[in-house]
Amino acid sequence: MERVMQLLWLRLPLKAARVWPGAGIALGDGHYLTRWPAAALMLGPACWFIGLITGALHSEQTYTFSLLLMIVFGLIGQAGAAIGLWATLGYAIGDLVLNSSPRYRWITGAEWFFEVIVPSLLSYVLLGFLTVLLPMTVLGVRMMVINMRMLPRALVPAMEFVGAAVAAGFGAYVWSQTVPLLIRPVFVWPGGVPDVDAIKPLQETGWLLVFVVAAAAVGRVVLERKALVGKTATFSQILWAGLGAQLAKGPRKGVAGLVMVGVGAAGTTLLLSGIIGSFFEAFIVLMFFGGLLFLRFFLVTVGAPVVGVLTKVPYLVRFGVGLVAGYLVARVVIGFFWGSTTSFLPVLVSACVAVAVMTLLTLPATAPVKKPGV
Repeated sequence: MERVMQLLWLRLPLKAARVWPGAGIALGDGHYLTRWPAAALMLGPACWFIGLITGALHSEQTYTFSLLLMIVFGLIGQAGAAIGLWATLGYAIGDLVLNSSPRYRWITGAEWFFEVIVPSLLSYVLLGFLTVLLPMTVLGVRMMVINMRMLPRALVPAMEFVGAAVAAGFGAYVWSQTVPLLIRPVFVWPGGVPDVDAIKPLQETGWLLVFVVAAAAVGRVVLERKALVGKTATFSQILWAGLGAQLAKGPRKGVAGLVMVGVGAAGTTLLLSGIIGSFFEAFIVLMFFGGLLFLRFFLVTVGAPVVGVLTKVPYLVRFGVGLVAGYLVARVVIGFFWGSTTSFLPVLVSACVAVAVMTLLTLPATAPVKKPGV
């Protein structure tokens, strides 16, 4: 049992981190469960089975029809990103392979792939934002709070609770507000129209998802503090030392970095496809994000002085400024176009600008820039 736990919660995350540090962090998030070996070994597969069954048996087009289902996935994710990944993969398999609901069965061939399969994959990615990305974000905020030098040590335990609750609640709120738009390809690409019942649960009772996820994040902090003692604490230190070594290498450089730029641009364009109105708009968005991510890649890998200056500002401050700036940009852009168009172009423009602002404000730290002649 000990060897299996080490394989699942230590070796696998560290091997994944060599390829992509984010993958290693995701696979290792939840390792506190090794305090209870049965839970560490069985919770992931159990949540995979829950996802499989719900994906196979639901009769609607997406999970957004059921607030209860989204709350369950939100709770699972806050137990750990790795556990959330198990559940998401189970749901994807159940929905895509085992579900027998008659959804666009008349579409065949290549059209079936592009009009049904691709939008379905997009919906699973969006679900992964709730079950995997959000728990990782909460974990990151907690770590930043713990390491804030300006914060009195006596306040750190309480502020960790606050940071977890705020990050989880805010993330769940943003997810509940954006998913109804981003999941539109599931309905539109096969030739249908968005179902009002698919977005009603999030629009009318999404606050309940926010509250439950925030409460679960606080509960996770309590559980971790009880778990990370003795051997479990040592296990955690070894894992984070390995993950930290990979993170210290910084962003990927050379060809690998350029490949990530292309993948990121294409992925972001696909993610926003629900509010993209034409192939021309899609091409413009792809070029925009390609240029943005290449600029980020250049600034970080070259070690531009502006990056060194920017990263002296605490990450949480930069992140907060980015959120406020993105909100203000969205209000200005949408207000400017209000009444002059019925398309999603104002939303698309504001989303692109907001992402650009956030991307440039949250650049990672680079090695110190050498002065000329040194």
